[in-house]
Amino acid sequence: MITDDLSVGPSPRRTRAAFPAAAVCLSLAALAGCTVGGQRSSSAENDRLRREVIALQERVRLLEGRERELSVQLAQTTASLAAASPAEIIDATPVVTSIEIDSLSGFSPADPARPAESVVWYVRPLDGYGRFVQAVGAMAVEAIIVDSTVGSAASGTVIAARTLSPRELRDAYRSGLMGTHYTVEVPLGAHIARPPGASPTLLLRAQFTDALHGAVHTQERVVRPR
Repeated sequence: MITDDLSVGPSPRRTRAAFPAAAVCLSLAALAGCTVGGQRSSSAENDRLRREVIALQERVRLLEGRERELSVQLAQTTASLAAASPAEIIDATPVVTSIEIDSLSGFSPADPARPAESVVWYVRPLDGYGRFVQAVGAMAVEAIIVDSTVGSAASGTVIAARTLSPRELRDAYRSGLMGTHYTVEVPLGAHIARPPGASPTLLLRAQFTDALHGAVHTQERVVRPR
């Protein structure tokens, strides 16, 4: 008589119970691995977000400052219109009538024992009273090495030139020991040696185009070897 021996092999009930336990162990192992990687990813993402927050905070600070500036300008304009006639406002508004190039302009560094690396202009816009006034417009500068003939018609080699936009000119505003002025510095393509008795003479030119009134003001200064 043949009978089926059901006792051979693992019990189906034990097999079914063992499978979920193994699956849970594998899931926990996988979860542990994902957590480590996730911690690293989260840290990098947090660093990136912190940098973005700092950049946005700085942007907000600049925008708030600009907003306050515009508010003050608007308030000043409104108050002026209410307190004075148009003729008085026009007469009291500073206007650029000329520009001057400071005598300290020229090669940089100023020490002639060192080769010149750039040319620097210190420019002051002046009103009708000869006082400094902030300028709104474009400014073009040019530096020329000349020989003995110096003047507006002098010929020579242009070694540095640049044109500043109205925004760049505003950023060039400086106030300190040298007084209030605009600084424009242009690097040289090659350094220039200035040995005693052989240092070149510079002709510096500056031209300001007033964006508010359309006037054009030019100035020249000869910088001889020191």
